[in-house]
Amino acid sequence: VYPMLLGICIPALITPGCQAADVPRISSESQGAMLAAARDLREEDAVITNWEQTWMINKKGEVLRRDAKSTKLLSHRPIRSMADPRIDFNVGTDTLTIYNASTLIPNGDRMPVPNYSFNIAAPGDVAGWPEYAKWQQKVVSFSGIQNDCVISLDYEVTTSPDVSPWISADLHISDEYPVLDRTVRVILPASKPLHYPVDGLTPEPRIETNSPEDGYVTYTWSFGNLDADKTEAQSPLWQQRCKRVRFTTCPSAFDWVKRMTKVVDGAGKPNDAIRAFAKEVASNEPSTARQVELITERLRKTFNYISSRKTMRSLQARPAAVVFEDNYGSPLDAAGLYAAALRALDLDVAIRPAVNAETYGYEVNEAPTESVFAGVVLVVETDEGTMYVHPQHGLFENPGVWGKHLLLSMDDGGRVKADYIHQRGEQTKNEVNLAGHVAIDEEGKVTGDLRIRMTGQFYNPLSLDSASKQEGLVKNQLKALMDDVKVDSYALTELSQNRLLASAKLKADKVKKRGEQHIIKLGNGPVALSKFPMPLDRSYRRTDVRVAGPFTENVDLTFKLPKDALAKVKPATLEQVSGEWGKIAQKVEVDGQTVRVRRIIQIDRDTLTPSQFSEIRKAVNKLRATESLILAW
Repeated sequence: VYPMLLGICIPALITPGCQAADVPRISSESQGAMLAAARDLREEDAVITNWEQTWMINKKGEVLRRDAKSTKLLSHRPIRSMADPRIDFNVGTDTLTIYNASTLIPNGDRMPVPNYSFNIAAPGDVAGWPEYAKWQQKVVSFSGIQNDCVISLDYEVTTSPDVSPWISADLHISDEYPVLDRTVRVILPASKPLHYPVDGLTPEPRIETNSPEDGYVTYTWSFGNLDADKTEAQSPLWQQRCKRVRFTTCPSAFDWVKRMTKVVDGAGKPNDAIRAFAKEVASNEPSTARQVELITERLRKTFNYISSRKTMRSLQARPAAVVFEDNYGSPLDAAGLYAAALRALDLDVAIRPAVNAETYGYEVNEAPTESVFAGVVLVVETDEGTMYVHPQHGLFENPGVWGKHLLLSMDDGGRVKADYIHQRGEQTKNEVNLAGHVAIDEEGKVTGDLRIRMTGQFYNPLSLDSASKQEGLVKNQLKALMDDVKVDSYALTELSQNRLLASAKLKADKVKKRGEQHIIKLGNGPVALSKFPMPLDRSYRRTDVRVAGPFTENVDLTFKLPKDALAKVKPATLEQVSGEWGKIAQKVEVDGQTVRVRRIIQIDRDTLTPSQFSEIRKAVNKLRATESLILAW
């Protein structure tokens, strides 16, 4: 990783247009100022002393993106992530220039990165796909890495005119390390529009109009002393919780939707090969809804959906015939292929670009930036109603498992219409109720029954379209409740958009025995955790916790033990823990040979503060502990 430290000489690999400039030694006064600035941050592993990013469209129409950052390492921990940064660029359309890549070591000397420490790699997100073979990464391996050194990297990527119809960015202004000085700059011809919503920040940009001869406008945002943003498991999306600057030169949401729709519509033309494919898969099916299902299912099994933003830079799509033969492509390529396959069966297909409603905003008030783009959805009217097809996520409904998104379209008046896709459980409840009676005879044989009631995200109607899938759901619920007890038979009495009702007969030839004691284990704890997971492994929390939605779990199990049996060990009782977030409790009652276990977990919100989560974590982990799960007699 660090050839200079190992004494290994590797031939230089510098692409045309890429250079490393010599930089003079930094003065001891400048180094002292940086040390003073970082002195109060010694509990951190690193501090970014200066970070400037600039976007510019020059008079040739080229897009220049410059990034200059200096980072002081205060411990060895961030070395792996800092010492070998990678710069993505496309050799067909981009020129990469490195102005400064050097390490300021503690004695004040600066060590430029030697030529042999610039190497080329393939970006992992598009590597191996011929259409994206011109994408490369410049790997910069810094020398002299040690505590208290300062790593500086200043580079610029120049992109040819007309590669992208507009420039845009969604910037996380803070970082996982503190930032002392942060500048974002956009330089545009005065005729170019710029939309720039700012979230979590008060400063408006400083706008400077250059001389009339230049005809340029400069927008500058400046920030200082930004606290570190520590990302933790299941934190809310950074766009929701962090300081954020967005900008785009796209004139309006209408222009954005028009471009996306036109590109997919133009690409989505079936040829003979696609018609033959569609005919083979679905033409014999009389139901148009079933035709859509079959086409979607077959393509999802085989098509390689490449979601990297690199594939979206030009906002173009290859013809569906080419994409079908290649069997891979961008979100726009995929949407064009799916549209062509459905059109091959003479189905009417509407094209709807999708955005994340939480990060874009629930009101259509601005041109989207690339970060909120969530793919293109195909809307098909069938004999069973409206069907939604996402080339990556498959079929979904409204409400569906792919929720909290907006499908955008244009009206005749030049305005954008947004149709909101609700998440299952957003309008109703996410609730699972499991109730059962279990009897054990003197031989250890188990019989019983189980009743299941589910709403919201606890089940997906589209994924229960066969008897085997329905049986799998019932078995999984029983497995979460009790080990070593099986489903003898089951029945679904209701399966609708709003509710699932099922019952099952239970059996087991013999319960486990250890010495003279018979044992039943009540699964692995709360059954809701499979659908609503929580980061329960760490006790310390800085950020809010995001769960899939508010939910309730109710469990009510009654065990009838053999005659004269003594319940030697029973699941632990948990006295009710409650707060604004909801409540958790487990009650266990013994009456002779009857043992009743009742459990409730009710979480009333989808975002929990660290203190709220601490209460929940303690209670849920107790319910997961062995003492809460064992019944022995």
